Amino acid sequence: MSEADILFQKFQSAPREDVRLGLALEGYFSGLADETQKQALESYLRRRLRPAMELLLREGRTEELEQLLEQGWLTAGLLEDGLSLAISLKSTEGFVLLLRRKAELVGFSDRDFSL
Repeated sequence: MSEADILFQKFQSAPREDVRLGLALEGYFSGLADETQKQALESYLRRRLRPAMELLLREGRTEELEQLLEQGWLTAGLLEDGLSLAISLKSTEGFVLLLRRKAELVGFSDRDFSL
């Protein structure tokens, strides 16, 4: 049994949601999961984007947060939640990353920055 299979089995049988989320992120970003496992992990993470963002910000895993943002799953509302969360967690790098993504996706229509 491969490392990816063991990790996926732990993910499927984890009784606590926080443990399950951590295992899903680990499995998804490890690059070891096969296509079926990756689809299952992706499906789970799509339903748990806010907690996933929080965990990655809390642990300072900005590279993985950037990869998560690149998937295009986040809505404008989730981006706003992520920005607020990054501020409360004092995650400057995470805040800048989310701010850039917001600028790319929706911009800042409620602000006028013209000189």
